[in-house]
Amino acid sequence: MPQLTLPNSYTEVNSKVDRNNKIIHTKYEVTQTEREDIISSLGDAAFMLYQYYLRCASMTEVPMEDANAANYFKWSIRKVARARKLLETAGYFKKITYSSSVGKKAVTYYISKNRVANM
Repeated sequence: MPQLTLPNSYTEVNSKVDRNNKIIHTKYEVTQTEREDIISSLGDAAFMLYQYYLRCASMTEVPMEDANAANYFKWSIRKVARARKLLETAGYFKKITYSSSVGKKAVTYYISKNRVANM
């Protein structure tokens, strides 16, 4: 039986909206290399959180705060914060908060090693 090999490309997030602008179909893929690296070095909770961030990034205006992830997974906020910090330390996730020239606060999220390294 042939062995299935997945491409070693970067994580992809693609979105499509139907003609009525009502339904968003999303597709996100974690490469085999990323999956193995995150699970073996950071643990399964970090991997689940990473997939959650990818799902959120592929949708419009979904908050990626620790409290929202904790509610989604039914975890404690401390568990989410631990997993997020592991992802940040490993270079899979970065959150930058800044103020615009008119005083409004904004947040930019970088997800995947490629995005974090090239920011």
